[in-house]
Amino acid sequence: MFIRFFNKKINFILPNLFNNFYINKFFIELKNSNPNYLYNDFILSQVYGSVPYSIWGLNNTKKYAPLRHIKQIFDFYYKNKLSVNLLFENNFLKEEHLYDTYSNSILEAANKKGNYITLSSDILEKYLKKNYPKFKIIKIVNKNGLGRKNIFIESRLNNQLDNLKIKYKSDTYLMLNPLCLNSCPLYDFHREFIAKEQLNYNENGLFLCPLEYDLSFYSCFKNPDFISLHKLKKLNNKGFNNFFINNAIINRSINKNYTNIDLIESYIYYLIKPEYHDFVRKKLIEQHYNKVRRKANA
Repeated sequence: MFIRFFNKKINFILPNLFNNFYINKFFIELKNSNPNYLYNDFILSQVYGSVPYSIWGLNNTKKYAPLRHIKQIFDFYYKNKLSVNLLFENNFLKEEHLYDTYSNSILEAANKKGNYITLSSDILEKYLKKNYPKFKIIKIVNKNGLGRKNIFIESRLNNQLDNLKIKYKSDTYLMLNPLCLNSCPLYDFHREFIAKEQLNYNENGLFLCPLEYDLSFYSCFKNPDFISLHKLKKLNNKGFNNFFINNAIINRSINKNYTNIDLIESYIYYLIKPEYHDFVRKKLIEQHYNKVRRKANA
């Protein structure tokens, strides 16, 4: 297994902090019970995700999450020594949006040293640093902002990393498996559409991409910005060691055919040794369809 030759342990950050919680629960418990199934030289340190119904995010969902359920989810991750990373990608926030009651209540619930917030808005960053200093901030940047620590580089730049002047590679975060092509003519429009719909609490603002792209997990291999296991080793040897697995909730808003099965495949590809792929896949797919059947019969 080539992972053992990595320069430094890989820090994988899992998606779906709230949505598809059962998938994260499965892998975390698998790591505890059968660590030999998983690659040795990596760490699961954080779970990230958009907060359902928060206008600060791009979660594109009308599902409201009761605070008591959110706290229960936080407690599960804390119990398993993982940090919470709240994803607030909305870059169209104004001053009046900072006092959103629901979003602030989530911050109060997660206001604990060791937790993270990943964001893009300068206004929100300033507000959080003043009012919630316990959180560690990860700033989403493009070609600007590469000289600071704790940055998340837009996945559209994954194929240009050798040419970027990144000052602190060990404090830089990358997305492993972006689905959208950086050449997509609707990339910026898509994100702006969701952001503005979110600010208007529009429950019907689901964006379904009109372009006929195959957005299943294994189609990512054709994307020039996809980071394969082989490329992951090379990046690690150059000093990068923090990697997000893609957030399938955003991806389903791009393409209605993107499924939980694709999320499962991404976990299996990056986390599980090849000889255990089929066993883990079978267990998770069984669990997924049992969950679907229980909902249908409820």
